[in-house]
Amino acid sequence: ALAKTVDDFYEGVLSGCTNVINIGGTAGDDNMAKADIASLISALAGSDIDWLAGDVYLVLKPEFYASMFKMDDFARADVIGSSFNYPRVSGFIGAVAGIPVYVSTAVDSGTDDAVGEVFGYLFHKSALNIAFSQYPTVAEQYDIDYLGTKVVVDAIHGAKLITGTSNLDERRCWKLT
Repeated sequence: ALAKTVDDFYEGVLSGCTNVINIGGTAGDDNMAKADIASLISALAGSDIDWLAGDVYLVLKPEFYASMFKMDDFARADVIGSSFNYPRVSGFIGAVAGIPVYVSTAVDSGTDDAVGEVFGYLFHKSALNIAFSQYPTVAEQYDIDYLGTKVVVDAIHGAKLITGTSNLDERRCWKLT
């Protein structure tokens, strides 16, 4: 439950992105196509961002992630051999065009009134500042009344979407619609 709460929080911060890339096609189309990948790369190149440097992330709702298995250009993390990048360790599920892809059910939580359904986010690491003053800690206590163990996890964290006065400052985060 804590991980889902944190995930929802960061999706809420990313929802403040003002730039939009239309990748959805027709209504109800939850498929990512090569032309959509080209649109992502074009947006990054237009903002003078090197997407191959490892500083750009693509977060998709589950349906869009599932459609990526149809693409020859998608490299799944569980078959490329890096134990660090194994999905259960880092959340990294694969890459397309050199951009790491992550999946989040928080993205699937609704629509944006201004742009319609949001399928995901593309962002450079400089677009989002994340701070943890206390990393998640786990405490447990045996409860004789229920013959079980109570577990409590807490974390203190925050995030801020970075926006600036220059046009390039604004173009580091995109909603995918």
